[in-house]
Order: sequence, then structure tokens, then C-alpha cells
Amino acid sequence: MSKSRDVLAEIVCYKRAVVKQQQQQKPLADLIQQLTPSFRSLEQALCNPQSDFILECKKSFTFQRFDPTRF
Repeated sequence: MSKSRDVLAEIVCYKRAVVKQQQQQKPLADLIQQLTPSFRSLEQALCNPQSDFILECKKSFTFQRFDPTRF
């Protein structure tokens, strides 16, 4: 195994432990009960001239109707 894979494996192992601890402290059902609907518009937020965003496109992801000039 390469050194980078060892580091990645350590990160994944650590994160799994953190998530497990968080799940024990606050079960998913409790989080779901606290959810409230959002009435904010993503489109309006992105059209704001003071907004910045990062767009990541993966090779296997196809989103044919995306038009970056719209924003």
C-alpha cells in the first residue's frame, strides 16, 4: 500500500470513529425531528453579485441542462 493510501485509510478510520461517536450522542431520528423546510432560493442566492460558489464537475456526472452563463 502506498503512503498516500495509508494516510487516506487513517483519515477514513478517524472519521468513522467521529461519526460513530456523534451518532451515539445524537441519534439520526432526533436530527430528523429538528429539520425545518427552507424557503430560501438557491437561484436567487447565486444571482447575488456578492455571492461566490465553487462548481465541481465529475467526469461521470452528466447534467445536460447546466448553463454556467446563466449565473
